[in-house]
Amino acid sequence: MTAKDDLIKFLRSIDGRPYQRYGEMARSYDLDGITLYADRVQNEMSSSSDMRVRISFARSGFPDDTHDSPVKEIALRDLIARRFWESCRTFAKGGAHGGSIYIPRPGQEMLERSSVVFSRTFIEVRFRASLPAAGRNAAGNAAVKMLTEDLGEITKTSLFYNAYKQSKLYNHINTLITARTIRSSLRERGLVGFVADGSVMPRREDGAAPMADAAPFSSPDALAVTFTKADGTEVRGMGIPEGLTAVIGATGQGKSTLMRALAAGVYDHIPGDGRELVITADDAVEIYGDAGRTVRSVDVSLFMSDASRNTRSLSTDDADRATSSAVSASEAIEAGCRLLLMNDLNVHHGIMYRDAGIAAVIPKGDEVMIPVTEGLRGSDISAVIVCRHMPEAADTMIITSGHNAIGAILRERAPKRNIIMPADRIPMSRNMVLAKGRKEVSSVAVSVQRIEAGEKTITFPPQLADICQTAAVADALADSKDLMDGTVTLRDAAKRLEDTHRKRINSTDINAGPDRAAFRMYDIAAVINRHPDIVFAQRS
Repeated sequence: MTAKDDLIKFLRSIDGRPYQRYGEMARSYDLDGITLYADRVQNEMSSSSDMRVRISFARSGFPDDTHDSPVKEIALRDLIARRFWESCRTFAKGGAHGGSIYIPRPGQEMLERSSVVFSRTFIEVRFRASLPAAGRNAAGNAAVKMLTEDLGEITKTSLFYNAYKQSKLYNHINTLITARTIRSSLRERGLVGFVADGSVMPRREDGAAPMADAAPFSSPDALAVTFTKADGTEVRGMGIPEGLTAVIGATGQGKSTLMRALAAGVYDHIPGDGRELVITADDAVEIYGDAGRTVRSVDVSLFMSDASRNTRSLSTDDADRATSSAVSASEAIEAGCRLLLMNDLNVHHGIMYRDAGIAAVIPKGDEVMIPVTEGLRGSDISAVIVCRHMPEAADTMIITSGHNAIGAILRERAPKRNIIMPADRIPMSRNMVLAKGRKEVSSVAVSVQRIEAGEKTITFPPQLADICQTAAVADALADSKDLMDGTVTLRDAAKRLEDTHRKRINSTDINAGPDRAAFRMYDIAAVINRHPDIVFAQRS
C-alpha cells in the first residue's frame, strides 16, 4: 500500500503533463487510516475513474447494535450512502474541468445498493471520480485537493458514527425493522397490505416527498388492525385482507393514489417519506396492459376463453391492451406472484370485473375476458383492483374520498377452491443476440423502464423504483443467456438471477461499481418475457 505523501508527490509531479499520466496511480493508498483504492483510472477527460474507500468498523465508531443483523446493516448502508452523496455535492461537486466525486443519488426507497457494502470488519464505499484537467493535461495540484482534502471531508462526514445525530440514525434503522416485521407477518394475519394511520400518500410532482398539506391517512374501523413497532409502541392502520379487494370512489378522490402507494409498498421507505409504513406483501406485482408487446407461449386460460385462439399457449408479436392485461397477470402468477395490483387506468377493465350491463346485451360467448373477480375468487391468489364500478364478487370494498379511506364493505369470503395455475414455461436463449458493434455482450439500462440488449430495446412496466435496479436487471439479462439452456423454468431462472445478483451487489469480494441495486425475481421475469427472441416451451 502506498503512503499518502507518495500520492501527493506523484500528483504534483504530473501537473500540466499529459492526462494519460493519471493511469499510473492505479493502486491502493493509506490516507490517514482510510484506504483509497484506485481500481480503474481514466485516461481521458470524457470518462471517469472507479475508486473505493475502506475504513474499519473499529475506526468508524459505529456501535455493534447499528449493524448486528442483516436488516440493520441494510438500513445503515442506506444512511451512509445518502450522507456520502450529500457530502459529495458539498465538497466535490466538480465542474466542466472535472473534480467531482459521485455515487448515484438514493431515492425514497431503502434498497440494497452496491455503492456501500460491509464486511464483518470494514465499511467500503464505491464511487466514481472525474479527475481534474487543465485543457488536455492533468491538473495534478487540483487532484491533490480532490483526493486528499475533499475526499477526506466526505469520509469524515459520512463514515464516522460521531458525524450522525444518534436519534436520526436509530430512527432510520428502526423504520426499516418495523417495515420488515410488518411485511413478514402480513400473511399469518390473513392480510396482503397495511396502511398506517398518519401515512401521507399523495406525492409531489417529482415523487421525492409527500405533497405539502396533504391529509394524513386514517383507517376505517372495519379494517383497522394494529402492529408493534421496533420501539415497542403500537401502530394502527388499515389491514387489507387476502382475497379480492376493490377500491372504489369518485374521480380524483384517491383511488389511484392508494394503488400507487401499495405498489410502492413492496419496497421499504425512508423516514419522512410518508409511505414508510405503507407495507405490501413482497410477492405483489402491479399489472399493466402494455399494448404492442411480444407474447410467447403464455397460458392465459385463467383470464381468457377464446375459441379462436389457443389460450393455453398464446403467442403474438403485437398484443392488444386486453390481451396484454391477461398475459401480464398470467406471467406474474407463473413467476410466483400471489397478489395482483390492478388499476383500470393501466389495464383493460375486462381483466378486473364483468360489466353486467354489457354482458346482458352481447351475444353469449362473445366476451372472452375472465375477470379476476371470477377467475381468482376463492383461490390462494389475491387481487386489489381500482375501478369505477362496484364489482359484485369482491370480498372487500374500500371507499375513498379526499385521498382517504372513509369506509369499507366486507362480504363473506367465497369458499376455498383450487384453480388451474398457468403452465410453467422453459425459456431458451439460443436465438438471443446480445452483440452490438464491437461488443460481444451489450446489455445496458437506458432508463428505469428500458434496457438495450444488443440491437433490441426492451420496454417494460414501471415496477422498478431506481435505474440502479434496472442496471442490475440488464446485467442479469446478459447472465441469463447461459442459464436459459432449456433445463430450467422461467420462475427458477428468475429466482436464481435475483439471488445471484443480490449476492454480487452485497459482496465485498466483487467490485460491482456504485450503480447497482437489488431487484425482485418478478422484474427480471418481466424483461425476459418481453424479449422478442427468447423461445419458450411449456413444461409437460
